[in-house]
Amino acid sequence: MRRIGTVLIGMVLLAAFCASAQEEPEIVVETDRSRIYEGERLLYRITLNRIKGPVQPDFSAFEDFELEQLGEPETFNYSMHSNFNGRIREIVRFGITLNYALTPKRSGTLTIPAPVVEVAGKTLKGRTLTLEVVPPGEQDLAFLSIEVDRVDFYLLQPFTVTLAVDVKSLPAQYREESPVSLRNHVPHLSVPWGNVPQGLSADPMPELNWLSPFTRSGRGFGINGHKARSISLFDSARYQRYDLESRRITRPDASGKDAEYVRYTLKRRFVPKQIGEYSFGPVTLKGGFVSGINARRELQLEDVYAISPAVAVRVRDAPLEGRPDSFTGAVGWFELDADLKPRQARVGDPLTLTVTLTGEGTLDMASAPEIAELPLVKEAFTVYDATEETDGRKRIFTYSIRPSTPEIEVFPPLEVAFFDVAENRYVTLQTESIPIEIEPAISADEDETFPASLENGGKRKLEFLKEGIFPNVVVLSSQRDETVHPEIWVAVLAGMVFFYGASLLGVRMARRRFGDPDLQRRRGAPGHARTVLRQAKVAFKQGRPSESRALLSGALTGFVADVTASSAEGVTHGDVQQRLEPLGLSGETAGKLAAIVEDCDAAKYGASASEVDSLLAESESALASAVRELRSLGRLK
Repeated sequence: MRRIGTVLIGMVLLAAFCASAQEEPEIVVETDRSRIYEGERLLYRITLNRIKGPVQPDFSAFEDFELEQLGEPETFNYSMHSNFNGRIREIVRFGITLNYALTPKRSGTLTIPAPVVEVAGKTLKGRTLTLEVVPPGEQDLAFLSIEVDRVDFYLLQPFTVTLAVDVKSLPAQYREESPVSLRNHVPHLSVPWGNVPQGLSADPMPELNWLSPFTRSGRGFGINGHKARSISLFDSARYQRYDLESRRITRPDASGKDAEYVRYTLKRRFVPKQIGEYSFGPVTLKGGFVSGINARRELQLEDVYAISPAVAVRVRDAPLEGRPDSFTGAVGWFELDADLKPRQARVGDPLTLTVTLTGEGTLDMASAPEIAELPLVKEAFTVYDATEETDGRKRIFTYSIRPSTPEIEVFPPLEVAFFDVAENRYVTLQTESIPIEIEPAISADEDETFPASLENGGKRKLEFLKEGIFPNVVVLSSQRDETVHPEIWVAVLAGMVFFYGASLLGVRMARRRFGDPDLQRRRGAPGHARTVLRQAKVAFKQGRPSESRALLSGALTGFVADVTASSAEGVTHGDVQQRLEPLGLSGETAGKLAAIVEDCDAAKYGASASEVDSLLAESESALASAVRELRSLGRLK
C-alpha cells in the first residue's frame, strides 16, 4: 500500500509538471482606472507571463496615447509546492512586469490597443481595454490658467510659476462668503510641480512646506490629495484645505457678459540648475461649485472639471557669443583667490597652489582653470592635474607644481571668467601675483636627509605609549565602586511585578467598562469580508486583476484575523489553516480557504484574468461555508 501511495503521488506531481510545461506564454494587461478626465494619466501594467529574457512590446498602434515607462522592468520567478489534506499542488510562474504611465491625447471612449511582443518566432498579443476620457464640460463656474514670468532664460535665473483659479462669486445674499468654503464640498487641485522637477531647486524645498502658509483658515482647496493631520481616530480621512491668496475680479462668463469672480493664486519660485526644457502642467480642478439658488432658497451645486494646458520654459547655457577662453563653466556671481605654499623653495621642490572660487551659482559645474599652458607658468613651472572640491559656497582647485628655474620671482596672476546672470554678461576675475623665492637645487647627503634625532624621538614616543592609559593605576576597580547591592535589584524586581499586576488589573477593568473588542471583531468579520469581496469584483470588472487579487486575499486573511482575534498583518496561507482548525472548523473548509489565499499569493506573479475570475467565484463559496460552520459551532453570532 505504501508503494502504491508513493506511485500515485509521483503520478500527480508528474501530471502537474506536464501541465505547467504545456502552459503557453501570455501577455496580461491592466490599468488602475477605466474612467479618467482629460489631462490625467493612468497606470498601465503589462505582465509578460512565462516569458524569459529582455522583451520590448510593440506600441506602434498606440496613436491616441503617450507612454512613459516607469522604472526598470521587474523580473519574477516563483515556485510553490503545498499539500492540503492530501491534495498536492504545484504553482510555477516566471516572467517580466513593465509599468507605464498612459496619457490619452484626446477625450471620448478610447480603445487601448493590445500590446504585441515577438517571442521565439511567435507573435503574442495582450487584450484591448476600453477607457473613458471625460472632457471638460461647458461651464463658467471655474477657470484655470498658468503663467510664468519668463520663458527663455539662463541657468540660475529665477522664475515664478503662477496658477490662477477663477471661481464665480456666490449669489448676492452670500456674496461676501468664499465660493470654496462649503464644509462638505472640497474642490481638488492637481498641481504637478508640488514635487520639484529634477534640474530645478525651489524655496522651500519640501513638498508640504511651500503650502503651509495657506492652512490658516481650514477652508479652501484640496491640493494633490494631502490629508489633514488629526488627533482623532475617526477623522483620519479628512483632506487638508488650503486657503490661497484671493481677490475679486471681473471677467466674462459663458454668455460673454462681465461677471464677478474670485481669483485664487498659487505661486512658486524656481531656480534652474541644469539646462533644458521644463513643462509645468496641466493642472486639473474637480469639485462641486455653487451654480444658483433653488425655490427653497438652497444653494445648488454643479460638478465641475476644469483643466489648464501645460506651459513650457527653456533654460539655456551661458551664451557662446563673447565667451572668454578663461570661462570654466561657472554661472552666478563669484570672487577669486589664489595662494601658494611654501613661498621659499628650491628648484624641483613640490609647491601647493590653491585656487578658490567663492560665491553663489553653479559651483559644481566649474572646472579647474587650465593654467599649465599659460606662457608665464609654462616657462617656469611643471604643473600636475588639479583636484576639485566643493565646500559650501567655495569651489577649491588644488594643484601640485614644481619650479623649474631659480630665475622666477613671482607666481603670475590667474584669470577665471564666469557668466553673471544678473547682468547677462561675462565677468573676468584675476588673482594677485604671488612673490616667491626659488633657489637652485642642491645635493643632499644621507645624514641630512635622515637625521639621527628622528630615531631617538621615535624611541621616546614608543616608551611613552607603553605606559598605557592608566600609567599609575594597578587595579582598575579602584577607580570606581563595584560593590554589588542586591537590595536595589530586589526593589526593582518587586516594582516591576507590582506594575505588571496593576497594568493587568487596569486592562481587565477597562474591558468590563468598554466591552470586548475581540467579540466586536468576530461579529463584524463576515460583513467586512463580503464588503471587501465586492470591491474585488468591481476592480476585476474594471480591468484591474492585480488590485482585485490583492483585495480578495485581504478579504480572506482579514476574515481569519477577525474571527481569531489576531493580527491580520503578514497572514500566509499556512497561517489560515493553523488559526481556523482550533476553532473546530473542518479541515476541508479551512484547507479550501488556505488554498485560495495561496493561489492569491501566486497570482502576484503573472496570473491571467481568467484565473483571478475563478478565484473570485471560489472565494465566495468557501467564505459562505466557513461562516455557516462557525455559526453552528457558536463561534459567530
